[in-house]
Amino acid sequence: MNQSKEFFNTRGGRLWLPIKESGCISLLFLLFVSLPMLNRVFQLIRPYEIIEKRKLAEKPAFDFRQPFLYLKKYEDHYNDYFTFRTRWVHWNNLLAYKIFHTSASAKVVVGKQGWLFMGNINEYFNEIDYYRSLKPFTMRELRSWQILLEQRRNWLRRRGIRYLFTVPPNKSTIYPEFMPDAVKKINSRSRLDQLIAHLKKHSTVNILDLRPALFAVKKVRPVYYQTDTHWNDWGAYAAYGEIIHQLHRHFNFMRPRPLADFQTKRTEFRNGDLALLLTLPDIFREDQWTMAAKTPLRARVIRAGDPELRDPSATISVHTCADGRLPAALMVHDSFANHMKQYLSEDFSKIVYIWNWSLNFFDQIIEKEKVKIVIDEMVEYSLLSRLPVNPKGLPE
Repeated sequence: MNQSKEFFNTRGGRLWLPIKESGCISLLFLLFVSLPMLNRVFQLIRPYEIIEKRKLAEKPAFDFRQPFLYLKKYEDHYNDYFTFRTRWVHWNNLLAYKIFHTSASAKVVVGKQGWLFMGNINEYFNEIDYYRSLKPFTMRELRSWQILLEQRRNWLRRRGIRYLFTVPPNKSTIYPEFMPDAVKKINSRSRLDQLIAHLKKHSTVNILDLRPALFAVKKVRPVYYQTDTHWNDWGAYAAYGEIIHQLHRHFNFMRPRPLADFQTKRTEFRNGDLALLLTLPDIFREDQWTMAAKTPLRARVIRAGDPELRDPSATISVHTCADGRLPAALMVHDSFANHMKQYLSEDFSKIVYIWNWSLNFFDQIIEKEKVKIVIDEMVEYSLLSRLPVNPKGLPE
């Protein structure tokens, strides 16, 4: 049997490839391993823009006292910024959805009929574990929530200030029919169910439960985005109406602004935070119904002065309205309140918004701004992860 010189060496050992082709493969290999460096210099392939809901690792400064810690931090930085990383993430997500109709990321859950739900973002954002009711409240935790809310209510009451605590429900609470069949509940009662029942039995503090109003509006129009974590304009309007109805008990001249004051518009929506987190905004898109006031809004944003927030993660904005009939208010909130601001700001003479995921109690600002109403708003899945903290001097 003849053995070609191209396939065997002088000792009779077989080569992997013919000599000519082996040279081409070597050249291609060198080109491949050099591509990241070349791309850094010449920008041959632009990175794919993705949203990760986290802060990427910064490039560390070398410290001779902690060389191994520096190597670990540099590895984290490199893993976040290496060339083509965002492209690989996008391609991986695309293939997982197209082939297996699932999510390659634990941060997003693909539900039925194109609905997306928040998964396990981090220790503070985990809607799936909340939906499954994996960790019901303990009696000690329920008691801690009761004490916290009563302290706030009592401190405000002594100053003639009304207090309202409200919890926007998770999207999976309002639309459980679109959750994947594989995601099963362990317990039938959620933490919100437990907390409301506990307060009804042991306290006079009330939670404004927005679920009935949202279930009612859901029968007419969608109240949450399919591709985003949050409620849409219709959901926010329903929540706004419930807040005003609750305040009507103390300010009986107030009514929610009627739907006739708004016009609706249907547009394409492709910027849902979950679709962006999955890097697939072109795959997951939907129509959205937006609400806009028929007459120009009167509320204006003014400078917030120099407030002492005590929390570097908090941001503050102050809205005033000459036609607002309700007295000055302060609202501590998360991202769910942003859709409500176009409605709420028109009803208050002044409302101070403090965006603070920790739901801190800003007693100094309350006294400085001389508000008469305080609203705390915290999304339902936050009940799983953290208990807010009151200032040490708050109990009286």
